[in-house]
Amino acid sequence: MCVKSPSLLSSPPIDLSKIVGYDGHQVRYYYQAHKTKLKTYETVDAQVFVGRLVQHILPKGF
Repeated sequence: MCVKSPSLLSSPPIDLSKIVGYDGHQVRYYYQAHKTKLKTYETVDAQVFVGRLVQHILPKGF
């Protein structure tokens, strides 16, 4: 079993507390818009949400 030190792990692309809903098909979350500084809610299909998260995973050995 390989266990990495917490200091080697990066922060997640979205904090779990910002995910406000999941119905088995869609994910609802919020973020702070850079331009307006307002809390913006978005609902997307689960596959789209996971696709957006996967973009933040670095390749092995990076």
